[in-house]
Amino acid sequence: MQADASPSAQRAHSEILKSLQAGNFEKEIPDLRLRMIQTPQDAGACQLLALAQGGLSDRHAERVWLRRALVLFPTSAHIRTLFGVSMLQARDIGAAHASFDQTLIHSPNFAAARYYRALIELEAMHFSRGWSDYEWRFSYPPAPGVWRDFPSPVWDGKSALDGKLLVWAEQSIATQILFASVLPELDLPDGLVIECAAPLTPIFQRALPHTEVVATATPADPRLSASDIAAHIPIGRLCGLRRQSRASFNQKVGYLAADSERAIDLMLDLTKPEHRTVGLFWRGAGRNEVGLSLTDLRPLLENAGVTWINLNGDGAVAEIEAFEKQSGIRIRSDHAIDTSADLDGLAALISVCDLIVAVDSPAAHLAGALGRPVWTLLANRTQAHWCWFSGHRLIPPKYSRWYPSMRLAWKLEDESHSAYFDRIGELLRRAIAAG
Repeated sequence: MQADASPSAQRAHSEILKSLQAGNFEKEIPDLRLRMIQTPQDAGACQLLALAQGGLSDRHAERVWLRRALVLFPTSAHIRTLFGVSMLQARDIGAAHASFDQTLIHSPNFAAARYYRALIELEAMHFSRGWSDYEWRFSYPPAPGVWRDFPSPVWDGKSALDGKLLVWAEQSIATQILFASVLPELDLPDGLVIECAAPLTPIFQRALPHTEVVATATPADPRLSASDIAAHIPIGRLCGLRRQSRASFNQKVGYLAADSERAIDLMLDLTKPEHRTVGLFWRGAGRNEVGLSLTDLRPLLENAGVTWINLNGDGAVAEIEAFEKQSGIRIRSDHAIDTSADLDGLAALISVCDLIVAVDSPAAHLAGALGRPVWTLLANRTQAHWCWFSGHRLIPPKYSRWYPSMRLAWKLEDESHSAYFDRIGELLRRAIAAG
């Protein structure tokens, strides 16, 4: 940040920044406004004011101060990228893209602009430049994905290998499931070593019985550095090499597999021949996952002839009990599976359901990868992950490119919260009536 030479300044920009990072937005704004009156050429204070207004979710004021900062410091790649991110959050995709492009004309190696432009390109299914820019996630620490070095060279996706290929894990469990769609397509003479999050290992191993599956650990399992591994590649890069067009996406319904014995036991305990069995995952499980309440979902849950199954695990039991007392609607949690820790159990539970209804979460991705019918509730297009390809179209896609069995249940523009759930509830009633 630009230093403030004003004699009235009581603190350095770095100290104010620390305060803002601690969440003291309202406290700092009056002081920052005064600094701008005293030193109107202070681009650093403009940035701090933009950060404070963004912290209060005042996106208009955030952009006003970022524009002011750009006038004062037009060559700043950092400020121009912040402005692009703000426009991206406002869904002004054209302005955001133009801002990142302008940044990269002058600073072609500015990783943040590359990464955020990748999200725009991928969301719009412009795969060539999208995947290329997405590689910059490894150079931009706030982005998901951390580069890891191994003794073997990095595979280019096409060279012949004299040994095994290591495909190593990156990002969240949900993203690992998503990217894993490419694994069954690989046919290498010496085989693969697949690294994945520990809860996924039995599921991946079952789907790829002739492949070594190793759990992510700290430090990494020594197997990943063994001499019989000829090359390595992060799973996201491998996916980018394999998904270069719309036609290249997996059309197989289900590429992972649940434990059939556990599934049979659950089916006998939980399902009724005269009822539809519907699994429900309504609470976001991670920082970027949007959660709902059972009250939100009541228009859906009031459907007769449904056995509802809790997929959220033990942490949701208190909410379920309170909701049942209020509504008389039962959601079964007596399956003794802690789905927050036992993903193999969650996979078995999903496999006995006729339908899964879930927010964007590992449960939704797992249901899609298992080939089960799943409705993914996407009630906010501005926060939707790029992988749903809602990108810049008036009518977002109804079905997932990644999972042929997944329906994307988008909240419509200007549709109220209650109208959205009424509509989803009516869709379920029609599905039940259709048999």
